[in-house]
Amino acid sequence: IYSSVHSGQWSVVGIICIHSGPPSTQLFAAVDAEPLSSCVRRDDFWILLRALRAFHEVHGVLPVTGVLPDMTSTTQSYTALRDVYTKEAEQNAAWVRDKALELAGACGVATAALTPERAAAFCRNARNLRVVVTARIAEERGGGAFPNGLPDAPCDEWWYALHLAAERFRQERGQYPKTADLAAFAAHVQEYLRAAGCGNPGAIAQEYLKEWVRGGGVETIAMASILGGVAAQEVIKLVTKQRVPVNHTLLCNGITGGMTVLPTPA
Repeated sequence: IYSSVHSGQWSVVGIICIHSGPPSTQLFAAVDAEPLSSCVRRDDFWILLRALRAFHEVHGVLPVTGVLPDMTSTTQSYTALRDVYTKEAEQNAAWVRDKALELAGACGVATAALTPERAAAFCRNARNLRVVVTARIAEERGGGAFPNGLPDAPCDEWWYALHLAAERFRQERGQYPKTADLAAFAAHVQEYLRAAGCGNPGAIAQEYLKEWVRGGGVETIAMASILGGVAAQEVIKLVTKQRVPVNHTLLCNGITGGMTVLPTPA
């Protein structure tokens, strides 16, 4: 509750501080994946995340961001309210930083990066934190791409299955399948999908097989430029540690002009 003088009279304004629960159950669960002693192999992000979880356990909410919602107000009242939010955010960030320094000292991690500015930025963006658990490419290429089978209706997954089968075909025969190899490729696709644990290896329509061998594994300039741009964008996300990267295989369909991200394996 905040009291102010407006037009010569006292008025009481109710303030609702915007709090929320953890941004992701999986996020805090990632903290428990390894003991505290293992954090020596991690950067300050994981130390701050442990401190953030401790704050949530003690207070039941995430730190205040310090951002005041839009509202109809006088300049005097708005400024006073903003100061309240800012002070609370600073106190919350200081709590998290102190806890982070304590945790860092317990596991021998350098504390130079745990600055007040770093802690404040971390708390300000706590609601946007995400943990991304990716699948290994080796596991997927090793036969785990379609554990639940392929959709019965035409989809981008069909093209991806053909791509993986064609790669295996090239490894075994030294070239991608051509039009003359249609029958052999059709048999090879079903054999590959069975080995990959696909329950319906004959789901892909014959027209898709014909279109694939017609292209012969060629990569067009237009598609290469699109995928190159996407790859650059994802690298920037990883380097800057901003934005959520694409998780799992991204399929770009040049025929429909659409993109599909395969679901992450359980």
